[in-house]
Amino acid sequence: MDLTVKDIQDPDFVDVRVQGWAELAPEQREQCIAKLRGLVHERAETAHSIAVDATELGNRLMRIGRPLSLSQTPPPDPEADEREKLEGERESCKALIDADGRPCYPIGLAPHIYQNPGPYKPIISYWENGPSQWSRPIAAQLKRWTEFRLFQQRNRDYFVQRATFPRLQLELLERRRRHGLNGDVRLLEDRDQQTPLDHWLEYQDYELRRWDIYEKDREKAQSGLIIRRKTLAEAGLSAFEGTEDLDFGTFYGLSAEYSTEIDEARNEERSAERNLKLAEIRLRTATSDDLGERVERLAWIQRFEDQLETAQMLLDAVPIYREDDWRPGGLYYVQDGQTERERDERTRKARSARYTEERKAKEGLRLAREGLAAAQLDDFGLAVDRATLIKMLHEEVQSAQRQYEEKEKSVKRIELKGGVLGALGSIVSLRLKMDRHRVLLEWIEQQRLEMEHAKPLWEQEGIQS
Repeated sequence: MDLTVKDIQDPDFVDVRVQGWAELAPEQREQCIAKLRGLVHERAETAHSIAVDATELGNRLMRIGRPLSLSQTPPPDPEADEREKLEGERESCKALIDADGRPCYPIGLAPHIYQNPGPYKPIISYWENGPSQWSRPIAAQLKRWTEFRLFQQRNRDYFVQRATFPRLQLELLERRRRHGLNGDVRLLEDRDQQTPLDHWLEYQDYELRRWDIYEKDREKAQSGLIIRRKTLAEAGLSAFEGTEDLDFGTFYGLSAEYSTEIDEARNEERSAERNLKLAEIRLRTATSDDLGERVERLAWIQRFEDQLETAQMLLDAVPIYREDDWRPGGLYYVQDGQTERERDERTRKARSARYTEERKAKEGLRLAREGLAAAQLDDFGLAVDRATLIKMLHEEVQSAQRQYEEKEKSVKRIELKGGVLGALGSIVSLRLKMDRHRVLLEWIEQQRLEMEHAKPLWEQEGIQS
């Protein structure tokens, strides 16, 4: 499965498809689920990350290491890659400590700690599976720490400019109280005058803010679930009862089943809609003024042959698509417009109109072919009274209309179930985010206690950074 976060457009994963899911063996499904669970984490971090000024740290991060793309070919020399990773981690560690941060593992234990992380496994795993997928925990830490330091300064500027700086500390203390945390916090208007411990307490608050966002999102998702279940009940339906505590694997299995169900229902709806259009075309043909009171079978078929010929001509009139024709200097590139951007936009609209025209022409040709096939199958002898033909086709339209309305209602009912599943997906996704973020918060608190009562981690280990 080659999905990346960019492929995941649906926020609740309800419309995420794995081709051939129903045919996969249990172990293959588990592999897909593990991959998707990682994408949940990655998208969560991306969605809630705070923008960083690229000029602030861009050059340093480029030296430390580049994100590993899932599409890149693995390096031919694993040992060289390991050395590059270690070098980047050492540089990141030094930069992090210089900025009053704390690395998530003693750099002196690298590279062996990557294979045997021991007690550092939870926090290393947290950073390894971050938004950039670097597999370089301290480099990922440095990125987040830099984001925090930028936020820290912007926050100060905001409160200092309004002469309300004490409020910043009060809010921090109140947040700590709500989370059951103690510890004296003394924020200074000049952050560079603060102690490393005060920076760490402020960073802890930065991550607590993220937790609070998750909690609000979860409450919103739970309210949405109640509303969607109520809507479902009002329609006389029920689905996914007692499933608030779904694990990700079960949820994805339900999503796969729902995707299959809704796809089949929508295909049936489109087929019924096309049958209705065909019936309406046949009725309009029968009611045309020049048909006469008696309709001969050959003349009836000829009408649809003429329609097919017209439909083919309309499709042939649509220009063949060639990409170069729509680029500057091309045959269909719009020259009107004062700026290149304006010309590009007008060309884009013209290309979109051409696509719409082609799509309609193809649909018209398809209906004309089906109309001719239906006329050839009409069994009314050599001729039929026009009134009898019109009556028959009226009944055909009414029947097609009923079938289309039934399929349309079926799709809407299934979509109501999808709404419930989407809300459940939000809750599942948020629970995964919060479980993961809890690992970070527990580590931060552990580090705070060490900073208050013991030497720093790297000094305890007797390791040079």
